[in-house]
Amino acid sequence: MAQAITDWLTIGGLREIETEVAQLVTVRSTMLYAIGYNAATETLEVVFNSGGIYRYFHVPPDVYRGLVAAESKGRYMWSNVFNLYPYVRLRRG
Repeated sequence: MAQAITDWLTIGGLREIETEVAQLVTVRSTMLYAIGYNAATETLEVVFNSGGIYRYFHVPPDVYRGLVAAESKGRYMWSNVFNLYPYVRLRRG
């Protein structure tokens, strides 16, 4: 999956906003397919079940750990990520 994201960035001309792509791990969620986090850049990458891919910036490590541990990933995203951190959409879902 990470390779496809990297290829899409090149094709989409978004190389200038790319940080090192986080290692993605699949999650059990009705909203999310996979998540990844780069602690060095505090960047959260989210792949939604709809196919959309978003990258959130300035996300503290404890927010990522909370997402990993959350029973409801979607509810956690709504309460702790959406509308709180700057983001870029890498692929429309």
